[in-house]
Amino acid sequence: MAKVTQLPLPAMKLGEGPFWLSEQDTLLLVDVFAKGLRTYHVTSGKMESVFFDDPDAHRASLVVPIEDKPDQYLIGLGTSLSLLSLPTGTTRREPIKPQILQKTQDPHFNDGKVDSKGRLWVGTMTYLDETETPAGHEDSSLYKLDLDMTFTKMVDKVTISNGMAWSADNKTFYYVDSKPGLIYGFDFDEEAGTLTNKRVVFNYEKAGLADQVPDGMTIDTDGNLWAACFGGAQVIQVDPRAGKLLRQVAVPSPHVTSVCFGGPDLDTLFVTTGTLRLTPEQLKQYPQAGGTFSITGLGVKGYPSNKFRGDVGKLLASKNKEREREREMTLRYSYRYCPPSHTLFISLSLPASTHPLSHSLTLSKAAPVSTKMVVEVKQIAPAGLQIGEGPHWEASRGCLLFVDILNAEIHRLYTRTGRHQVLRVAPGPSGDTVSFAIPVEGQGDLYVIGQGRSLSLVEWPESDPDLHIREVKVTLHTVEGQKSGNRFNDAKCDPEGRLFAGTMGQQSGPGEWERDLGNLYRLDPDLTLTRSVDKITLSNGLAWSSDHKTFYYIDSMDFAVDAFDYSKETGIITNRRTLFDFKKNGLLKEIPDGMCMDSNGDLWVACFNGGKVIKVNPRTKTLIQEVKLPATNITSVCFGGQDYATLYVTSASTGLTQDDLKKQPAGGTFAVTGLGVTGLPPTAYRVKNEALKVKLG
Repeated sequence: MAKVTQLPLPAMKLGEGPFWLSEQDTLLLVDVFAKGLRTYHVTSGKMESVFFDDPDAHRASLVVPIEDKPDQYLIGLGTSLSLLSLPTGTTRREPIKPQILQKTQDPHFNDGKVDSKGRLWVGTMTYLDETETPAGHEDSSLYKLDLDMTFTKMVDKVTISNGMAWSADNKTFYYVDSKPGLIYGFDFDEEAGTLTNKRVVFNYEKAGLADQVPDGMTIDTDGNLWAACFGGAQVIQVDPRAGKLLRQVAVPSPHVTSVCFGGPDLDTLFVTTGTLRLTPEQLKQYPQAGGTFSITGLGVKGYPSNKFRGDVGKLLASKNKEREREREMTLRYSYRYCPPSHTLFISLSLPASTHPLSHSLTLSKAAPVSTKMVVEVKQIAPAGLQIGEGPHWEASRGCLLFVDILNAEIHRLYTRTGRHQVLRVAPGPSGDTVSFAIPVEGQGDLYVIGQGRSLSLVEWPESDPDLHIREVKVTLHTVEGQKSGNRFNDAKCDPEGRLFAGTMGQQSGPGEWERDLGNLYRLDPDLTLTRSVDKITLSNGLAWSSDHKTFYYIDSMDFAVDAFDYSKETGIITNRRTLFDFKKNGLLKEIPDGMCMDSNGDLWVACFNGGKVIKVNPRTKTLIQEVKLPATNITSVCFGGQDYATLYVTSASTGLTQDDLKKQPAGGTFAVTGLGVTGLPPTAYRVKNEALKVKLG
């Protein structure tokens, strides 16, 4: 009788690539979207995690140890195969930057496995669309990384390259292309490492499994295949010689991703799963979704996993020589503007064999900037959020808080460790969107959120799994009941801890929203809600001047930043006027969105449909800087990190074409450094304890 047991590992959006290290009694697996390696020591029960620092990679895909190199692994990161060096038994708080060994022009790497000779076979897969569903194009391949590090395409016109296994006599190679729902067989030449005579050995649709997708795969000593069934909540055993379904073993997670045999006698089947694309209802139905499981009592055994035996050192030496040549050809530029003469000084940093040079060019027009800067933009979280929004630096946890509005998700990205927690909020009576999340001061794990047309409180402990679902703890207020299509949008707390939150009407067309249906509200510490501004179309960015006398505000469809007189004592705002008009300043297609202020008193404004953030001096009402981002729809900004010197930027993928999505990390989150300014710490919501106690009952 088979027994399925969940292992003490966090729930993952997509767990993958299990690998059994028999000499350490340890299971390795990949946390795909967190870009991490999870290690579970079966005997001790200890779990370790490391995360990878590669801003160009949106996800990890595989991990394979290297023979006779106990601290080295091959990993798949986006379009790269990389070398990870990691001492055994250590947990790194800082993300690790692997060394790139091999790149592909395909969308990104996926599953991989090593044959009996130590060669790595690794496949790629097609792009994911905005719903994180594979596009289905035959634009991927299966490759072989040989012992001499030669990288060769072996099978083309693949959609999603997945599970692999070899027969006991090494004469047959079994292979999964997930999208068509097929397991193929090839004649395999073990010595040459070649494939011929491709044929179908098992067809999911013909076996009555048309609603499921074959994923990762392994083979037992009887010559039968074990395949993970994505969307099927099961693992199946298949006789590939007869094309026959032998057994089905249920797993308490719908999306089963991969399998491998392990344990002291190789008679335990380890299973990875994911929560990718599961609805709140499905997450309630399958509370163990995204977990990692062991299945015992199957009455079969598997084979030990093979390690890679290629000459990694040789390839690294070659790569290092290439990098040295590139370095010798590279000029690095930094600049500063000197106000008196408006002279631009350029420093050229050349190789050590040359002398540093400096040149000056007199410019007729140059905006003065007082400090030397080299601006760097780095992607820190995967692309694909529909509407990433509401960045808020939570200093007490060392994390960036942001939301994906349409997916009702709150994200916590711990920038030092790389841990990425996602909380999906169950739908409420006034809507299923989550537009912002702001910590409640002194209340531990409590956050105030905008959910549909409601202001609510949700509890979110750090001890929750990395992907979790919760209902709100209590609803504070619901507004605009007569306008069911409205919802809350951006929000921020003033210097006294009052929450200012605005609403917006429904979108009526591309770049158009129903006009004047929204409002800006103020939630005071006693939980009293007051309307501060009416006839708003698309309520967005908010900021306060450092002298606490001016409130800055954006209604996006006015294409302007407005200013109000602000009373710190009462929170009342008056005397609205236009401060900065986008169109009058040549910003004709850009839509002003989220906003924050730096310690110099300048505003930083996200430009939706503009691919940039702009810096505005509110005293002179002038545009003084633009920072380009690699995504078109920039949604919001906040300062955070050490000394608040990093500008964090969110973006959206909604409204873009498939071609756009292939060309940019839309929906990604970015960190901008080298701006030469620092920000101001954000304010949490300050609720009065007695009012909160009454509300919570």
